[in-house]
Amino acid sequence: MRAETRCGCHARMLLCMDDESGRWHVAYFSDAHNHHVLELRFSSMLPGHQRMSEAYIEQMNDMRKGGIGVSQIHGFIASLAGGYHNVPYTTRDMHNVNAKQRREDGLDVESCLSQIDYQVFGDVVAFNATYQKNVYLSPLVVFSGVNHHNQTVVFAAALVADEKKETYVWLLQQLQTSMKGKAPVSIIIDGDRQMKSAIEQVFPEAHHRLYTWHLLRNATSNIGKPKFTSMFRDCMLGDYEVRTFQRKWFEMVEKFGVADKRWVRGLAHCDITVVADFECAEGNLVMTTNLKQLEQSAADNYIRAIFYLFVPILDRACAMKVVDSEDNGSYFIHTVS
Repeated sequence: MRAETRCGCHARMLLCMDDESGRWHVAYFSDAHNHHVLELRFSSMLPGHQRMSEAYIEQMNDMRKGGIGVSQIHGFIASLAGGYHNVPYTTRDMHNVNAKQRREDGLDVESCLSQIDYQVFGDVVAFNATYQKNVYLSPLVVFSGVNHHNQTVVFAAALVADEKKETYVWLLQQLQTSMKGKAPVSIIIDGDRQMKSAIEQVFPEAHHRLYTWHLLRNATSNIGKPKFTSMFRDCMLGDYEVRTFQRKWFEMVEKFGVADKRWVRGLAHCDITVVADFECAEGNLVMTTNLKQLEQSAADNYIRAIFYLFVPILDRACAMKVVDSEDNGSYFIHTVS
């Protein structure tokens, strides 16, 4: 129940409108208060007196563009006005104005910057959820990446109710919608099965990768040999050609006798998938049409981008059938279907 604030005060003012002139006038006024009244210098703090003029709003917007926070702006205005009691609005009013501006504009500046960052650096996205580490006791999901200065950039973040597949599916769909439909090429996760299933449903073409930190932790917990973990780190972080990496991997597995470990077999499967992706993009091209010799000639002479444009045209040419031929002496006319 709300607290009772009435005290039987008889102070009041009655306004009436004159029918002939259409003007309002004070018909009755009494200032007989039975309680202490607020000092005049604090009148601006009354809810009915609090408001931000257009000039104040413009000044706040200019200072926010310079990276100054709302509380600092309010303090600066108070210093100019001679005290907080002379400022006709509070920090809450300032936050309300900012929220209203964001609603009217559709997107705030931070959202626009996140979209720009995602369009440029969003090919590789780290998808991570912290387990109930905040005051809300809810998982915090963060989508982040790395920019051209090797700095971490946050694309989006959300508090979710649980870590179920359906929740992650909805979250990834919202990310795709807010980022104008762009899908990441690779997504780095911690190996969570619910995340993996959600990614396969929303971004079926994206490649799954694991965090380095999680791989090292798993190496320690599953193998339990410090020397293996050290060699595993060197193998994983080294800048090796594919064949060199495979050789070092198998040498490491044989040296420590861990080939039968389930975790190692799982990593070997991931390694095969990564090598296949790499060779598809960087290795020898696979001929797919019936005109192998012509297709190989194109592969030898064209750059990959042009070759990938050429193959569909060649494939359509292979599907054509000659239904009629006419010999005109110096040339032939073929009719195809």
